[in-house]
Amino acid sequence: MSQDIDILLNESLEKMNTSQLKQDYDDTFNGLAESLYELTNLKIMSDQFTNIRNNLISKLYKNHSVSAIKLAEATGLSRQMIHNIVKENDDNG
Repeated sequence: MSQDIDILLNESLEKMNTSQLKQDYDDTFNGLAESLYELTNLKIMSDQFTNIRNNLISKLYKNHSVSAIKLAEATGLSRQMIHNIVKENDDNG
């Protein structure tokens, strides 16, 4: 009788452990999916603000004669990057 109870107890514990592992797996996988979704949204927003920044840099450089040095200092970008942004915006219209 005691042996039967031990077997039932072990089976019950095994099922609980399996259930807990599945729940942990599901929670972890759902967390991963949610983080990927949020990272995708952040990437989209970052791209949009990068385009806005680049357009403003080009406008200040071309329309208001702000030097690449001043723009580099203001933005933390290199002068070469400022020139690349202006050139890219010229090429894109």
